[in-house]
Amino acid sequence: DILSVMPNAVKNSGFVGPTKLSYSMTGAMTVVGDFVPAGMLFQGYLNFLGYEVYVDANIIPFFAINITAIFDPVDIFGLFTLKSATVPGQGPFLRIDVSLGGGTDSMKAVSSLLS
Repeated sequence: DILSVMPNAVKNSGFVGPTKLSYSMTGAMTVVGDFVPAGMLFQGYLNFLGYEVYVDANIIPFFAINITAIFDPVDIFGLFTLKSATVPGQGPFLRIDVSLGGGTDSMKAVSSLLS
């Protein structure tokens, strides 16, 4: 059995707790009234090799990439630890916010082409 020889850090990697994952070509309202933005959306916690990271990512192909990631403190081979300078107990913070042009007007154009 491969799980019996797999290190715990690898075996326990994956989604942790409630996770929101969606995809929509143009954005839509769900039956219960929640808005699903255009593109791919992921919000939730991941365990990656023993480190927990909160990820809020929205990727609208050809238009924008918005990713926020907040990590647990990260130990680098026992030599030093990456951690937040301002929030005790929190690790590094990563923010990627790229607009590939077009924005809302381009999304309206894509919406009209797909409808």
